Amino acid sequence: MGPREIYFENGVSFVAKVTEEEPRLALMKDGREEFNFKSFVPPETKLIFDMITPWGAYSKKENEPPKILVGKFTNIDGILAFLHEAGHLANEFSANLALSAKQKHEQEINKDKEDEYNASRLLAMKDEREAVILNERNAWAFALKKARWLERTYGISILKKIGDNKKVFDFVNGFLNTYEQNYLDELYNVDIFSKEQMEQLFADLDKSSQ
Repeated sequence: MGPREIYFENGVSFVAKVTEEEPRLALMKDGREEFNFKSFVPPETKLIFDMITPWGAYSKKENEPPKILVGKFTNIDGILAFLHEAGHLANEFSANLALSAKQKHEQEINKDKEDEYNASRLLAMKDEREAVILNERNAWAFALKKARWLERTYGISILKKIGDNKKVFDFVNGFLNTYEQNYLDELYNVDIFSKEQMEQLFADLDKSSQ
């Protein structure tokens, strides 16, 4: 991938490029690097350009450093995507809760050989949904906070390139809704077709399990 550049006010631009060592994402002005986006993640984090795999963040493992896969982007979405993935690395506790909930849900799916959607499987799905959506919201909160910090510090408009507050809200919710749809797709076989129906199902499960 060749260098990609997004221009802001005051002669500042966001530049993403491949170097011999690793991808570099930075704010530049007058040929000088003003800010390296890697400052938002642990210093040992590896950045990897991957034009096929979606953007992703992976916490540190026993023998592997944390890493961020930098996927495709066309404009301001690249900055916000990176900040979002950085948010996952910044809140490892939330990310681990989501991962544990996913693993539990997968175990329950594997045990449900007849696809009966028993209570234990549905409760595991409910727990996963809560943990995953919270983890995603936390990461987006981090991303928006850092975007506003960059705006104040360098006199640039990042979020305004998306639009007003409502458009920023809709932008974030668009991503969150893709996660909600994943759970609705799984519940299709038990005639759950809307978010409201799904929430009612999980509320009923909570009552019956008390």
